[in-house]
Amino acid sequence: MLKEKGLSISISRVKSKITGKYPIGYSAAGVVLEIGKNIKDIKPGDRVACAGAGIANHAEFIAVPENLVVKVPDNLSLKSASTVAL
Repeated sequence: MLKEKGLSISISRVKSKITGKYPIGYSAAGVVLEIGKNIKDIKPGDRVACAGAGIANHAEFIAVPENLVVKVPDNLSLKSASTVAL
C-alpha cells in the first residue's frame, strides 16, 4: 500500500497513459536492427541507448534519429543504459 504522495501519483499517471492511443516513454536501450543509408557511426548489432520524448517510446521497435543515440559500453547493462536520460 502506498500513501497518496509521490510514487503513487506517478504510477496512476502512467497507468492512465498505458491505455491511451499515444505511446509513452522518453528513454530506451537495445540493439540496433537496421540503419538509414546516411548513418555512419552506428551499425546493426550495436548496443545503444536513446532519449527523446515522442521518439524513444516504450515499444518493441522504435526509429530514433542518430543525434539522439549513444553507444552503450560492453560493461554496462542495457537496463542501466536505458536510464541514461533520467
